[in-house]
Amino acid sequence: MNQRNSGIGSFLSLVAALTCIATSAQAGGVDLTINRIEVTQGIQSETGNTVQLVEGRETTVRVYIDSSPNTWVGEVDASLEVDGASVRTIGSLNGPIDMNTGTTAAEWDHTINFCFIPNAPIVDLTVTLDPDNRVAETDEGNNTSVLSMGFTCETNWTVGYLAVDYAGLGLPDSSLIEPGRGDAFINASFPVSNLNYYKLGEISLSSSVDLEDNVTRSGFLISLWVYRLLYGDIPQLYAWIPGCLSYNGRSVDLLDVSFGNTEFDTSGTCSGPCNRYQRTIAHELEHNLGMSHSTGTLDWHGVDIYGIFDSEFGVKRIRPYSLAELMWGGKCTGTAWVDTWEWTNMLAHEQINCSGLPDERGRLGQAILVSGYLNDSTGNMEMDIVFEGVPLPDVGTSPTGRYLLREMAGSIVTFEARFDIDECESDIEGDDTGCARAFGLTVLV
Repeated sequence: MNQRNSGIGSFLSLVAALTCIATSAQAGGVDLTINRIEVTQGIQSETGNTVQLVEGRETTVRVYIDSSPNTWVGEVDASLEVDGASVRTIGSLNGPIDMNTGTTAAEWDHTINFCFIPNAPIVDLTVTLDPDNRVAETDEGNNTSVLSMGFTCETNWTVGYLAVDYAGLGLPDSSLIEPGRGDAFINASFPVSNLNYYKLGEISLSSSVDLEDNVTRSGFLISLWVYRLLYGDIPQLYAWIPGCLSYNGRSVDLLDVSFGNTEFDTSGTCSGPCNRYQRTIAHELEHNLGMSHSTGTLDWHGVDIYGIFDSEFGVKRIRPYSLAELMWGGKCTGTAWVDTWEWTNMLAHEQINCSGLPDERGRLGQAILVSGYLNDSTGNMEMDIVFEGVPLPDVGTSPTGRYLLREMAGSIVTFEARFDIDECESDIEGDDTGCARAFGLTVLV
């Protein structure tokens, strides 16, 4: 019995000795230093924080740490002091962490991370390592680093959307397209401080409308453009289509209208491998901000600043640079992200600006919207009743323009607007409609 107790005591002594040795090795020979501080709102350059960021938007700070020697160190944490319009100290989102020798930027927990919203054009960020002195270091005097970051003005953008009853399939699932989910990809990856994404209404397409046909599809896009103008010339109009189209979506950059599929695939049978619809709206809106298709991958790791895609797609919060750029066509929501050049181009666009958000306009009655093409050389006209049940806003009249859009109540004109299209409609993605001029007319239901 004494021998057994003696053995247990020896074992406990050995464990204690090993613990002391491990602690002593860390305490006696490690020095923590800050390698660099990365500030991102979705995407950033690999070094130097050269991507311009905006005020009023959720911002992630990633702190990269070195240890000398390069060894495992436990219980590593940091604090962040933010000095902008006011001074505040912020605790880390994920500390304390264990530092390993295989540290990589592709892993969220390989850096110490913070979150704040910048409220001034210049913000000083002061990072202090090991503020609670959890790690006994050889040099406690090199644990602080200061970074001064500039932020452009608080940006605003408006996207109105329509829910479309197409081919007798009914309206799209409202839970897929409502604010918070339908605009999730845009919120996470566009340089926008305040996104005004809201529902304009619900429409029913005529049974004669076939969105697989180029001419009919083009007419539908032109009709969306007319509706966008009638609704007070909102910056962007997007239509959510139910069912399984053979493509993700379509857009017209000169008209600032687009539409896309709300299903999770483009197989035509709703049995495809992945969710695409949230990426599709972001992709089509980028087209409307002047960008063309690309086939590149990210310049550097992206960050899902809200962490909104983890539960839905099982993807990591750090978006690896192996992902496709957002403008690479046909990708899934979980396999694409915004790249640095896309972010920069969007931030330079006149629609994403520092002015106030436009007011929502009031609406008139219900109408039937008709669109088509007029061939100037032959005088031939093609017309389709594109959709019904469109709520028209009260935006006044226009005295000029070659084409007339008019709403009638019997013999009384209740609304009219004139407009011109001076160029051939050849900018519709995936279409070649030749030199036909598009038009739209509306009548009261």
